[in-house]
Amino acid sequence: MSFLCNITGQTFNLDDTEKDRELANRFGYNTRFRAICYIFCKLFYGECKLLTTLEENKNIKGIGMSDSGWATIFEQKFNYINTFYHTSPFLNIYNEGHLKNYNELDFIISSDVGSSSPRISNNSVIV
Repeated sequence: MSFLCNITGQTFNLDDTEKDRELANRFGYNTRFRAICYIFCKLFYGECKLLTTLEENKNIKGIGMSDSGWATIFEQKFNYINTFYHTSPFLNIYNEGHLKNYNELDFIISSDVGSSSPRISNNSVIV
């Protein structure tokens, strides 16, 4: 079976019985990361697109919460800041001082943090 990584555009042939798909041994990104990028593209572009081939659009503003692999791509393509809990740029969603630094966002990507804040704008898209 042939698979296409929607982040890098690389294709791979995998057996249905292979169990390393989630481990990202061949794609470089696990299923969760690829799913987040898929949803992002569907919301902002209306269709699945390859993340690495998107045109730069600094009008799309968002933050990531300790994102890993795709943070560099998002920083190049969008008005995007990858935040962290323990290092700069800081974001602890329960800290008022941190929250006021991030306004009028189009999206927030939180792939590892399982909580949310009631202060997120109704106009934001949570991926």
